[in-house]
Amino acid sequence: MARVPAFLSSLKLNDTRWWHALDPSLVLAPGTPAPQTLRVPVRSAIVLLRDASRTVANLPKDSPATVVWTQGDSELLVRLDGLSLSCAPGVVSVKVPVRCDQLSKDEAMSVIFGVGTTDRTTGLVMSTYAHAGGPDVVASVWSDALSAFGWECLLHLAQQLSASVGEDREGKKLVPGAIGAERDLLLVRPMARHDLSWSAT
Repeated sequence: MARVPAFLSSLKLNDTRWWHALDPSLVLAPGTPAPQTLRVPVRSAIVLLRDASRTVANLPKDSPATVVWTQGDSELLVRLDGLSLSCAPGVVSVKVPVRCDQLSKDEAMSVIFGVGTTDRTTGLVMSTYAHAGGPDVVASVWSDALSAFGWECLLHLAQQLSASVGEDREGKKLVPGAIGAERDLLLVRPMARHDLSWSAT
């Protein structure tokens, strides 16, 4: 059995049986997907999302898990350690806890992404709503930033997992070829990166 990668071990997940390495004898040509999709239980996906968010927010390892966004005269405090997600067939919902002067308490803003499923893959294409779910005083100013942040966190999570699975025939880490969702499962399909080199004929 392949050894669980260090970054997963460091997160102290309760269960890593969903993770599996690429068979070392299998050589993936450019653009070829790995034979298996990672089916990540939501509980594990939440831990991975919070870890990915620190990289996206450019936070040092031991710093507090909060950031303050600014836009003009507006400020929004974002609590990364409270990030959450839920999954249904073709839908990933990311919840971002925030606070600002106009709120009497923390509120969870919801960003919903339309993604693929096991039977209907959409690659890395995701759709979302123009406005995040939650108090309008936040959504009216911060929806674009919240959507971009949620998307980048999901993408970085998928990049980390795909790279941990193995390498292509050129010795380069695999990359995500598709993100999807089923009930209580986040789906990540690793693949060998495309060959973007070209030669004049």
